[in-house]
Amino acid sequence: MRIAFTGASSKLGAGVLAEFVRSPTVVRIYCGVHRSAPAKNEKIEEFPLDLANFDPASFPRDVDLLVHLAAVTHASDPAEYERIVRDGTLALARAARAKGCRRMLFVSTRCAGRENGAYGRAKLEAEEGLRALDWPHGLVILRPSEVYGAGGREGIDQFVGLARSWRLAPMLFGDRRIRFSPLHADDFVRRCAMLSLEPARDSRVVELCGPESFDGVALALRLSARFWAVPVPIWWPLASRVLSLAGLAAPDQAARLVGRKTSETSSPGIAVSEFRRFP
Repeated sequence: MRIAFTGASSKLGAGVLAEFVRSPTVVRIYCGVHRSAPAKNEKIEEFPLDLANFDPASFPRDVDLLVHLAAVTHASDPAEYERIVRDGTLALARAARAKGCRRMLFVSTRCAGRENGAYGRAKLEAEEGLRALDWPHGLVILRPSEVYGAGGREGIDQFVGLARSWRLAPMLFGDRRIRFSPLHADDFVRRCAMLSLEPARDSRVVELCGPESFDGVALALRLSARFWAVPVPIWWPLASRVLSLAGLAAPDQAARLVGRKTSETSSPGIAVSEFRRFP
């Protein structure tokens, strides 16, 4: 199998790339490179990738599968999501199809939705555009929940870091729509690689959530019990406004947090009992 892969510069992407390198069925990995290159390996060949100004001629030939993780997740300018998450994804996919690639796995989000801010809207519109293309060996849209454990400084990882280092557990309340389903990075990496390397099937959407679901209060209490952290009540309607006005959060982050999720549980057939419990 010959794979074109994007997103290797992130820790999640590097983990998926490592799974591909180890697989005996993968003979070549064409890795899209924007800012930083992946670790050198005899299976890996690089190609230039700028999703904001994608050049179709740069996409390699003789690719069996396109696995697309690269995206921007926190932008101060909402138009950046349209340029990179939507338009860049579709330009990449069209180039892949034009050069004979017959299958794709697209990492979307369970926040895909028009009411979920510019990021969620761009992801949904990218999904719709990909479905309109002809994928003879199938299109897999993977929608993970909130991923933690990759050493990030945002979202759930930020909450864990505060509890571990400062013994403080932010307790978000004031909006019943706040829901978390923490998914450990290792579980995401393994499942993403498995879906990519399995035999070709019909196109489908795969929801990938952690084994437990929390509201903002329950999440804080779990962190408090695990790290002996003090719960810090935060009334979200006011906090979201303050963070936005102070420029400490992207304009659409509040919408993503309280917006309708595509699913609260993983798709049937996924053994969530094998997933790591939070935290």
